[in-house]
Amino acid sequence: MKSQSQDWIISPKLIFIVILLVSIIFISSCNLLKLSPPGWLPDSLIPDPGEPGSAQTGASQGFLEDETTKSGLAGQDTGSTAGSGELKPVGFVNYGEFDAVVMPYTYIPLGSTEAATPSNASASSAANDGVVDWPNSSRFLLVPMGAYSWCIEWEEGDVDEDGQIDYFHYIQNDPTVLDENDSDELEFAEEVAIMGPPSAAPINRGKCVVEDPSLEYIWVEVGAGDYIGMDVDSSDGPLPDNSIARPGITAICWDNVEYTHFSEKAFCTYKSVNWDKCLDGPYKGRMYTASEKK
Repeated sequence: MKSQSQDWIISPKLIFIVILLVSIIFISSCNLLKLSPPGWLPDSLIPDPGEPGSAQTGASQGFLEDETTKSGLAGQDTGSTAGSGELKPVGFVNYGEFDAVVMPYTYIPLGSTEAATPSNASASSAANDGVVDWPNSSRFLLVPMGAYSWCIEWEEGDVDEDGQIDYFHYIQNDPTVLDENDSDELEFAEEVAIMGPPSAAPINRGKCVVEDPSLEYIWVEVGAGDYIGMDVDSSDGPLPDNSIARPGITAICWDNVEYTHFSEKAFCTYKSVNWDKCLDGPYKGRMYTASEKK
């Protein structure tokens, strides 16, 4: 009976010790977690911005817009901004072979039917060479709302081996319309696809020249000449069309009397090259250059 009594006395002690140990473990765990509100995590478990699991990864990164804004807009040649009203960003993605510079060519303010002088701002759009990040972050322009065409310019080195860098450009005439529905954020800005050189559009020699819509041009005869290629337009008849006259364009006309062409008709062609480059050629015609109307 004595041994049975001692067994009965020892058993509660064991139970008490077990309960005590469990209580100590539970209290220690609560102290570690500090019984904090739901959603709390220790600092060591919060991912840094940009790490997997961060609320700032992917498209939601707050610094994406800031960094892009600094490199895409503050670093560009913003020039003077013509027009009025709210400004909108527009980006240019270059699918061509050469890096390109893009600038507004024509501009009609939103709500107007009359052309205005566009901003002389420009943006750099890098070609995808597989080395630099593409599309590059400096491909954006910030311009007033309205309808735009664009001039895309690039260089190809000394193509004609005259000791000077050769520049080329083309006009993207498909209108880009920026209005209130366009985003103010670069991440969601309207993007325009460009190529340097283009696959189909006429290529002009020289750098982009932004036209002043208030100026008028007429053709002035400068002699006789011809040039193979670089044709951007044509018109019927022996005299050039003044509506096509603009800086950097040369008109060559054949009257099929004094100046004949293998086509045996009277017409004019317009070439995107200065007239002094057109002194040679197989079918010389009467040559004109554009001059500002006085």
